[in-house]
Amino acid sequence: MASAKSLHLEEVSLIKAMLLIRPRLTYQQILSYFTRPGRDLNHRLISQIANKTHWTGVPPAMPHIARAFMAAAKAHRRQTALPFMSL
Repeated sequence: MASAKSLHLEEVSLIKAMLLIRPRLTYQQILSYFTRPGRDLNHRLISQIANKTHWTGVPPAMPHIARAFMAAAKAHRRQTALPFMSL
């Protein structure tokens, strides 16, 4: 499990912005953008950010930045999944 210190401030800022998106994203949906092989994050981190118990001084990213990040991540997942879809 990754510790709270494994998140970069930019990621915390993106997570804060993602928590403001409506319809509301689940913690699992948010985690999916930041978890990758070798980096296993858990819901506790998102909860700590949402409940303002950690990283209180980090402002949320601008909404358009968060949405662009999410769109780029989805496009990357589709692109890397394509070779496996032909099997």
